[in-house]
Amino acid sequence: MTFYGTGPAGRLREDTPPQGYQDPDTGRVVRWGLTDFALAWFAGLVGALIGGSIALGFSSSDSISPTLSFLVVLPCQDGASLASVWWTSSSRGLGSWARDFGVRLFTKDLIWIFLGVALQFVVGILTSLVTTLFHVSSDQSVANDLDAMNGLGAIAAVVGVVFIAPFTEEILYRGVLLRSLIRRMSDYAAIATSAGIFALVHLLGDPGTAPLLPGLFVLGCVLGYMTVQTGNLSRAFAIHMGFNGVTALFLVLN
Repeated sequence: MTFYGTGPAGRLREDTPPQGYQDPDTGRVVRWGLTDFALAWFAGLVGALIGGSIALGFSSSDSISPTLSFLVVLPCQDGASLASVWWTSSSRGLGSWARDFGVRLFTKDLIWIFLGVALQFVVGILTSLVTTLFHVSSDQSVANDLDAMNGLGAIAAVVGVVFIAPFTEEILYRGVLLRSLIRRMSDYAAIATSAGIFALVHLLGDPGTAPLLPGLFVLGCVLGYMTVQTGNLSRAFAIHMGFNGVTALFLVLN
């Protein structure tokens, strides 16, 4: 179904419902946009705070263990963000995550996991250049948590990092944010803007990711381009899973 126009890079522009579009079958009117991305991100922040409070209640110390972070805090954070996206689609959209945000999965796209693996090594090279040139170190809290875990905690961490986090982030950044931006600017400007926000938000959540910003921006551009080209999130999901999977695998094996 074509809503309006076409873009130079692919199908996303024609598959994105413009604000004010009314479905002829259901009568639903599309009203979601950038504010709904901000709302979903803020909901995740609130969810993380609530999850942190719950985790502290189960903790035997004044700090949250890595295991509780992945078993309690991460599900609360991502669950709150996804609940906000559900509310956006059901009350301000077409009532379908596929039609509103391009949430579609195709088994044929699993092959793109290997591009995510390759991108992880590219990002690793960029990060090494940044740390060498600017004499800074990369100290990711998530990486440290994974490195210190085993047993059930390690399983929960791998599931969270490889599956849950990519699923949630793709819906937020390439589903809601990129589609909102593409209504306002060119395809490539929307890709670059969404990639920049994607990278900066990681910095807000974990200052230790600062040396990773160039690499995360590149990753965001690749994921955005794939989404613009196909009009859905299937390839982006697979690439993101492969990218995160390399980190999780090396840290768990170590």
